[in-house]
Amino acid sequence: MKKFFNPLCHCEEPKATACFPKYILMKQALWLFHQNFLKVNSPKQSFFEKDCFALRARNDTRRVLFLFLTIFLFAQSPAYAKSNKTKLCFSKQCLNVELAQTPDAWIQGLQNRKSLKKKTGMLFIFERSRRQGFWMKDTLIPLDMIWMNEEKRVVHIERNVPPCKSDKCKNYMPIPAALYVLEINAGEAEKLNIKIGDAAEF
Repeated sequence: MKKFFNPLCHCEEPKATACFPKYILMKQALWLFHQNFLKVNSPKQSFFEKDCFALRARNDTRRVLFLFLTIFLFAQSPAYAKSNKTKLCFSKQCLNVELAQTPDAWIQGLQNRKSLKKKTGMLFIFERSRRQGFWMKDTLIPLDMIWMNEEKRVVHIERNVPPCKSDKCKNYMPIPAALYVLEINAGEAEKLNIKIGDAAEF
């Protein structure tokens, strides 16, 4: 039996049934009825409807798999990897910093890092400006911590914050609200002459 492509369901079916306008109109009404009132896998579906729905399901599966593959490949690309870092400058003094922009990244921070290169650090970017608290649990290197407001101006600096390997670590939470917090090597804030009121560019 010859096949005829029916645009209504985007699949082929016997020409003997697909060529009749009445059949097409009836099929369209039935399809709308199934979409709105019955489950897609209803046992009352016709042979041709089941073929059409099966073909659509296969096509949808392929589209989803293709989408996930595209996202995965994009995530592995160098351009995506570089997007997790940026350059941050105070006047002419610049640092290369990693960005922490998610709850998981905020929790992890610089924990278990054994060293940090000069003029590098981590910039925490929060969802809203408020008092931001930090502790040094499992942080192995001393740090300078710099809080900045929505205008990227320094509102507080904690210098030479020591590591903490116990569960009773000091909580650092200055009074001024901050949207950003920068962690760099201890002593670097002084070397770079970073002061309260200075504006960062990034």
